[in-house]
Amino acid sequence: MPFSRIPRSSWTPTPWANGGGVTHELHRDGDPFDLRISVAIVGADGPFSHMPGIDRTIALLDGAGFTLGRWDGGVDRVTEIGQPLTFSGDEPIECRLLDGPTLDWNLMVRRTSRPHHATRVVAGSPRAIDAVAIFAIDAGATLDLVRLDAFDLALLDGPTTLRGDGQRLLVVATGRHAPVGAAHAGPSPTRPR
Repeated sequence: MPFSRIPRSSWTPTPWANGGGVTHELHRDGDPFDLRISVAIVGADGPFSHMPGIDRTIALLDGAGFTLGRWDGGVDRVTEIGQPLTFSGDEPIECRLLDGPTLDWNLMVRRTSRPHHATRVVAGSPRAIDAVAIFAIDAGATLDLVRLDAFDLALLDGPTTLRGDGQRLLVVATGRHAPVGAAHAGPSPTRPR
């Protein structure tokens, strides 16, 4: 099996200092990190932590969604499950929940390390996929015939075979382009730095 699996049952919660949520860190490369994948329960409106030099990607996993207000007055509305939104950790960002708490997936990458890209894909016919990590939004997709449960994170050691019948996944690959073998499930909006 060319990957290791981190199931939801192994998550450890870390409450936020401001009381507005809880983070479950699933994976971290380096200290301080070059790459970090986490899931957060967001229970209250508030500012995002200022993270200079970090590119951030967020995707809604559960809940009605939220808006992210930027310093320039722009607002991104995040309501579609699994649709990644990338922005700079240098920007002051204000989060407003639309209708109650949300569960969010987060990718943070230090800008001086190798760039990474998150893409939402839909599993279908077997295909080779070359990526760093795959996060299962829905249960049932398989990697090399190993079934992923909802919210499992698979850390890949090399190319693997992905198959399924419509399950949504978030795929993290190096570079700024879609991972080899991935079929997009819609655009991945980004914001300039």
